[in-house]
This record gives sequence, C-alpha cells and structure tokens, in this order.
Amino acid sequence: MSLRLSVAPTFLAAILALPLAGCTQAEDAAKDAVNRAGCTVAQKTLDKAQTEAEKALDEINADPQAARRKLGGMRDALKAAESGVSGETKAKLQKAREALDTMAGEAQDAARGADVDTAAVNDAKQQLDSAVSDVRNLC
Repeated sequence: MSLRLSVAPTFLAAILALPLAGCTQAEDAAKDAVNRAGCTVAQKTLDKAQTEAEKALDEINADPQAARRKLGGMRDALKAAESGVSGETKAKLQKAREALDTMAGEAQDAARGADVDTAAVNDAKQQLDSAVSDVRNLC
C-alpha cells in the first residue's frame, strides 16, 4: 500500500505536467509565428523606407520640405514596426530610424536655407542600406 501511495503523487504530477508541455510548445509556435510576421513587416517597411529615402534625397535641394515629410513619415513607420520585433532585428530598425532622422534633419536645415551636409546624408544613407541588408539576413 505504501508503494501505491508514493507512486500515485508522482504519476499524478506527470499527468498534470503533460498539458503544460503542450502549452509550452503551442506558446513557442505562437511566438515564432509572431516573430516571422514581425520580420515580414520589418522587411517591407525597410524596403519602402529605402525607396522613399532615395526619392526624398533626390529632391532634398529642390523641395526640402517634401523631402523632410517623406523622411519623417518613413521614420515614424519604422518606429511602429519596431513594436513587432525584438533583439537584433529591433536594433537594426532603430539604426535605420536614426539614419532617416539624420536625413530629415538635413532636409529641415535645407528648408531653412542651410546647405545640405552631403557627408552626413551619405553616411546616413549607408547606415540605412546596411540596416536593410542586415534585416534581410536576420529574417
């Protein structure tokens, strides 16, 4: 009888743990799906940001206000995309957002009549391009 009583709690604990193992697997699968979806959004948003940044930089001297609006809009879109990812992917999105912020700042300065700092713009463009490439590799 004592063997039966000592085995019963162990057996009961094992039975109760089975659904928990299934929950962990389901949670992991759900997290993976969310991460994949976040990566997809991040990639698409970065691709769009890269395209829009190129267009904005083409017009930064002719229409700096329009360039600033485009760059600012894409910066805000990247900020929103950051909420769907974590870790290294999020860090790359932040780097891209910082690059767009630099470009938008240069466009704003140009709108005030200042010369565009082409070195700063080129560095920011390289930073953006690098972030786009890195996120493609990560995702």
